[in-house]
Amino acid sequence: MVRMSTHESTPPSGAPVPEVEAADIEHLTGMAIPALTLESTGGPLDLQFWTSSRSVIFFFPRPEHGGHTPSLAWQQIPNSVGSLPQAKTFSDRLQELIYLGARVCGVSSAPLADLEAFVKRHGILYPIISDPEFKLRDALKLPTFEFAGDPDAFVPEPEPERDPTAPAVIITEIGPDGRPIQIIGPTTTADDELEEESTDEPGSIAETDTLEIDIEETPVEDETGDDETATEELAPPEPVEYYHRLTFVAGAGKVEKVFFPSYPMRDAHEIAQWLQIPREITPFVADDPWV
Repeated sequence: MVRMSTHESTPPSGAPVPEVEAADIEHLTGMAIPALTLESTGGPLDLQFWTSSRSVIFFFPRPEHGGHTPSLAWQQIPNSVGSLPQAKTFSDRLQELIYLGARVCGVSSAPLADLEAFVKRHGILYPIISDPEFKLRDALKLPTFEFAGDPDAFVPEPEPERDPTAPAVIITEIGPDGRPIQIIGPTTTADDELEEESTDEPGSIAETDTLEIDIEETPVEDETGDDETATEELAPPEPVEYYHRLTFVAGAGKVEKVFFPSYPMRDAHEIAQWLQIPREITPFVADDPWV
């Protein structure tokens, strides 16, 4: 098992983010494709059969749905963003790649149901393999990374501090027409009002040296039967493993060419150019259901 890097959902500011080096994947060229049949959006996919003819296989961390920006922590992971444009680019150029002698499939560790929804939503025309057990990682020594938390978690910006001298809108009552009557007056806080009310009163809070408030802690009984004070602590999220983005071309059951770094919008173009170079191409099997 190869884990190239680990990322937390809230990394320290300015912390270096590890990257996958070319030396980490140079062993792939010439490796035999393992005898694995994995579930895909098009049904069980026999990888040895799939790569008996030339095939493009690209790995990506997770399906993106568009319409929102991933969390800042996720964006700090090198090449983690771009699964949606990459998948759509391969889909748009699928007929061109087939004409050049290669078919396409994607691989992600995401659950099959998520990938099926992704394919249906964006009209992807090729299968995507679901590999939550990372069988291909173990067989081909592929790089992965861990991330704790929700990659799409939205962290709201803090609200700006309100100017205490600015007027405040105070709703005092509901008018005859059912609409609130708004009165704009000066801004006061509860502390200001308390101070004004208590300044001249004997025995007020303002005249006392210390205000002691006893807060009674509620004892709870733990599993052993002993009473202890209840304290709630949120456990940090468990890290989840993802595939690093990686693309290679396989043929005759072996990895022929690795495209690294993998660029979401450029891989399909570079692969199409590479496929146009004259070289021996294994023809498709006649009963191939994907052609």
